Amino acid sequence: MLPHVVNFCDKECILEEHIVKYAPSILGNLYKMLSDPQSNRRVIEEAITGIAAMADVVPKVEFVKFYETLFTVLVQILQSSLAGHDGSSLLVPKTVECMSHVAGAVEMDTFRTHAAGTCQLFIQCQTAVKGANDPLQSYLVAAWSKVASVMGTEFSPYLPNVMQQLLGILQIPADVEVAENEEVSGQCEQYVSGDKTFNVNSGVNEDKVLACQTLLEFLTDSDAKLMLNYVDLAMSECAKFVNYKFSSQLREACPSVIGAALQLLRKNNADVATYIKPRCLPMMTAILAQLKLEWDKDCIASQASAIGECVASLGSGGLTAEEANAILLGLAEAYAEAMEELKNNHSAKMATKDEDEDVQEDVCAEDIDAEIESSADGLTVAIGQLAKVTQPFFKQLFDPLLQKLVGTFKQDQEGEIHVRLALCLLDEVIESMEGYCAPYLPVFVPVLLQFCQNPSPALRQAAIYGLGVAALSGAAEFKPFAPHVLTAAQALASQPNSRDDENCYCTDNAVAAVIKCVARHSDVVDIQGSLNLAINYLPFTHDIDEMETAFEYIVDLMNSNLDFVLGANHVNLTKLIQGMAIVLWHTTYNTDSAGRVKIIAVCKNMAARADLLGKMQAVLAREDLVDQDAREAFTKALSS
Repeated sequence: MLPHVVNFCDKECILEEHIVKYAPSILGNLYKMLSDPQSNRRVIEEAITGIAAMADVVPKVEFVKFYETLFTVLVQILQSSLAGHDGSSLLVPKTVECMSHVAGAVEMDTFRTHAAGTCQLFIQCQTAVKGANDPLQSYLVAAWSKVASVMGTEFSPYLPNVMQQLLGILQIPADVEVAENEEVSGQCEQYVSGDKTFNVNSGVNEDKVLACQTLLEFLTDSDAKLMLNYVDLAMSECAKFVNYKFSSQLREACPSVIGAALQLLRKNNADVATYIKPRCLPMMTAILAQLKLEWDKDCIASQASAIGECVASLGSGGLTAEEANAILLGLAEAYAEAMEELKNNHSAKMATKDEDEDVQEDVCAEDIDAEIESSADGLTVAIGQLAKVTQPFFKQLFDPLLQKLVGTFKQDQEGEIHVRLALCLLDEVIESMEGYCAPYLPVFVPVLLQFCQNPSPALRQAAIYGLGVAALSGAAEFKPFAPHVLTAAQALASQPNSRDDENCYCTDNAVAAVIKCVARHSDVVDIQGSLNLAINYLPFTHDIDEMETAFEYIVDLMNSNLDFVLGANHVNLTKLIQGMAIVLWHTTYNTDSAGRVKIIAVCKNMAARADLLGKMQAVLAREDLVDQDAREAFTKALSS
């Protein structure tokens, strides 16, 4: 029965209405399997797995009808089987997993009666783990994470228990020994380092990776302040694995935890000089050292991201010129190496095409491109962070960087991905340098305008985004280009296929560029015409982050002259409400978002007007205009 239940729960293969229709029958049969005294352990395990799968797909409003019955029997099974757990059976681990999925299938108000008892049972399970290879270890970690997300701040009394387990997993000694032959057994994998081959217990490494991923979830959760007491321990334990040679997944996961921990400290206003910097610099030094040696592209992306978080946590003035230069050299070296790899890979693909035009592009080469692209994107963001916090120092490096990038924009010599990454790096530095880049606008704006006409949607998107952030500099040097940028953006947005999947990001960024030009250069552009065109394209379909940014400037214009932005007979109201509702839903867990705060304030002002309130309610009531999630987010935000 189990394979059929799991297949049934595949959301890509079945409609929600069918899930709702057959849920009572399926869950009823699974319950019978659990409660039947004749069911053996294998049958019970399969039934438990089936319930967990159903809990993930049945809508909460429907699943709550079965919650009490199912959760009660799961508790009974765990209580009766825990004492007999031997470290190899899956009954206890699967029951723990299922309980967490069932808890996640209902609201906290429903789960609250079982919450404390469940957590106490999980604490008992922690003491029942039989060594590093016991599957209960990893199942518990995942279950704690899911239950914590359901309980929110009410989970705080149990956080010490979870942290003890997570940090304990990271402290388990590595199970590594020199291999005497090529034979491996159990959970072992072989790694070659220098002239030696090692047998490594991959199960221990996988548990450590899961522990890091769970730490990351706790550090980035909306109630992450609870983690402040554990930041130092989390960073110190993860720092040990930055250069761990026997698991690339672990080398990838640990820098992410370090970056998130520093971000949490920054959000909670920890002192830079006395607290953040003494912790940050050693971490950054270790990560930079590994970056020079790293071969795994996912690890490079993670390491670069962590360096970016380290730099951001120090803030403006947090780095000396010498420290900033050392960081930039490390990042630039890794970036240059990635670009060279892309160039070589592109040359190899072109050579293959020259030999036989009918030969399909090598799938392996495409995979290599994607991996390098991911690492280069991470490095690009890190360089941007460095530019942002060291603007005066970084200005000295802008000229040689600009010349190098402009030299890259020769499509007859470079591959598309290579050029896109160079454009993205230019965009990132322009955005980070703000007014410091003004003298260079006459150099790179014409280049970006040219790329707006490129056949590649990815290159057009990178170019128009760069023009948008250049407009935000507000510099006088941009004003002569503002009408040309508007023309280019309007041409991109008004193409017949502008909403096709391959063009949607370009279109979203083009509309945002129009809004940015209007916001910063209203003295040289047609405000009414440009604004109406931009609002007519709302809401964005893919780049919601960029729509959030765009609304910061739209709301500023609304605050200056609301009726002007709404247009004659409030013709723009529907599109504005659609876009703002999506942004409010998108920022539900980011209540400090500048765009969100501005939107809530202006919407409250609009709702106070008798001539607008009814129209706003009419837009929100139409399901074809505003979906349920966005409507609920809008209503909740305005009632706060």
